[in-house]
Amino acid sequence: MPQSIKTQKNHGNSQDFMPETHKRFKSWDLLHQLHRQSSLPWLCASDFNKITRQSEKSGGRLHPHNQMQQFRDVLDECGFMDLGFKGFPYTWSKHWQNGLSVWERLDRVVASQKWFLEFPGTRVHHVDSTTPDHNMLWIDQADLEYQQKKNIYI
Repeated sequence: MPQSIKTQKNHGNSQDFMPETHKRFKSWDLLHQLHRQSSLPWLCASDFNKITRQSEKSGGRLHPHNQMQQFRDVLDECGFMDLGFKGFPYTWSKHWQNGLSVWERLDRVVASQKWFLEFPGTRVHHVDSTTPDHNMLWIDQADLEYQQKKNIYI
């Protein structure tokens, strides 16, 4: 089943695009456009089909350094910060009949600095899925404990 990215602009129009590896630059250009158009806090959860470092992959050939760097550059240029995750470190896998497997963290949640300031308790969980190759991302807002200050009357 194809994965898509749903983008929501502040005036209500939305666009879908498919993160196909050979079309990654088109997807990255759209992220740049959205970043420039909105000053609102925003979060982007997607199957980006890219890893940012070799430690996000297990098995198979090494991922090309220049492709990882290009993806990191896009995230930096858009001011995105990775929300991290709880759970199994990989969100995608491929298994062959000869017993070889590859696992990668292709799905991730990134957010603007304004998002972090407004929603500091946002957490991402990698959830096992019944789909053949991708795990689900579950995003939740942690309940923050606020300590009420006591009023002191003199």
